[in-house]
Amino acid sequence: MLQKLLFTLIVSLFFAGCITKTTPPLHIYTLKQPAYLAKTEEVQKRFDNSTLLLQTPRSTREIRTKKILYATTPHEREAYLYSRWSDTPNQLVAAYLRTYLQLSGLFKAVVDETSHAKADYILESRLDDFYQQFVSPKKAFALIRGTFTLIDDKTRKVVGSRIIEIRTPAPEPDAKGGVEAFEKAMESLAQKVAIWLSKLP
Repeated sequence: MLQKLLFTLIVSLFFAGCITKTTPPLHIYTLKQPAYLAKTEEVQKRFDNSTLLLQTPRSTREIRTKKILYATTPHEREAYLYSRWSDTPNQLVAAYLRTYLQLSGLFKAVVDETSHAKADYILESRLDDFYQQFVSPKKAFALIRGTFTLIDDKTRKVVGSRIIEIRTPAPEPDAKGGVEAFEKAMESLAQKVAIWLSKLP
């Protein structure tokens, strides 16, 4: 009887400890969509009467998750335990580029794969890198690297292709600081894509 009471007491204390143990809250981050664009002479209107179909960027399986990735060495990737993206980087980048290119006025309309509209051009892309790179315990930057290809939908010929890489310093060496750096890096990336498109022959 005494052994049974001791066993019950030990089990009760164990579960009480599990209940009172707290875990850090999960933080969900997203990339803010651009509300307006500052006018720049570098972006020229060249596709005013055309519709662009912007495909969701392809990537490795590692990038195609909601994990916020970081690296302390060139060949290894890790993920923050208590921080996540609201969607995959593929979807976040696609949404940002769609909004940015629509606001840029380069095209009459910018649509995605779900649209029934007939597109004049298709913008394919591949995310090669999308992670926070640490160069020291107190210094990190957001790295976005992608390949972009514009295709004439009528002829199916490549109009142009370009690799774009953006590195933006993080204000703090943590997940929140990394997200802030990604927002600035994404703005720079979208601007470079728009300028590149506007200068295609």
